[in-house]
Amino acid sequence: MLKIKPTVTSNKALLNKYPIRRSGGLFLILVGITLLLSLVFADGNLVNQMIFVIGITISILSFFTVKYFSHGRPSRHQIIALGFALLLELILSILLINIVPQGTSERNMWLYGFIIVGIHFLPMAYSFGSIMLILGTGCLVNATLGLLIPQFPYEVFGIIDGMLKLEIGGILFTGIKRR
Repeated sequence: MLKIKPTVTSNKALLNKYPIRRSGGLFLILVGITLLLSLVFADGNLVNQMIFVIGITISILSFFTVKYFSHGRPSRHQIIALGFALLLELILSILLINIVPQGTSERNMWLYGFIIVGIHFLPMAYSFGSIMLILGTGCLVNATLGLLIPQFPYEVFGIIDGMLKLEIGGILFTGIKRR
């Protein structure tokens, strides 16, 4: 039987290169949990909006714990890259609201949202490491498949998105990656 043994992939040098990895990991873990709980307790809707808003608020508040989980200060360029990624997400979200035709299904709006989030993860690789490229690409592929295969329930793609964030967040936070 094949055994999966955790290996430590985030050594001190990696944490020094990306000092806010653990804080970003905590944020992603909380967002992943939020997505999953909002699906589990959707009560006939696509997501439970109250759980989603509360969970995202808690996730954002986790940024106040940065000093407890960081391994030093990020470089000026890493802060700029992070700011760029967040600005990109904001701009794309505004475009989405203004470009997508009225009457677009809630399902597709959520999937378009996943695409925006996936895109904004890509420049974050500069601040958190190349694992963000994996997360961004995974979010993009998942959401694109959701749009291309409308007969699959939204929940399938929502669960995959939440699990991607939970898994990558766990790797960033703990530094442990399963082989």
